[in-house]
Amino acid sequence: MMRYLYGAMGILLLSGCTQDQRLVEGATPLKHYNRRAAVGMKKAARLRGAAQLTSKQAETVATGICHAPVRKTRLHHRGQLLFYRVDTDKGRIEINALDGKVIKKECKQ
Repeated sequence: MMRYLYGAMGILLLSGCTQDQRLVEGATPLKHYNRRAAVGMKKAARLRGAAQLTSKQAETVATGICHAPVRKTRLHHRGQLLFYRVDTDKGRIEINALDGKVIKKECKQ
């Protein structure tokens, strides 16, 4: 009886809601939500905030050194070292994200 009463009350409450509000209320409850993906996004945002060099500047440096188009740019850290790993068609370059110096260069000429 109580279950039916709660169901009827829910219908009455939802009848005054819009379609979007019904979709939000029907979403996954927060107690079952996986927050692990958000942890990685927060870490990536913190790393980007600490970098003095942008990814576009790192790509410009890598293009100047390898003379090849850039395929992928990723921000990494190893201990206290923060660097961009730039993959080009001819090789890989690691550039310090704080001062822009080249750490490692693996270019095929």
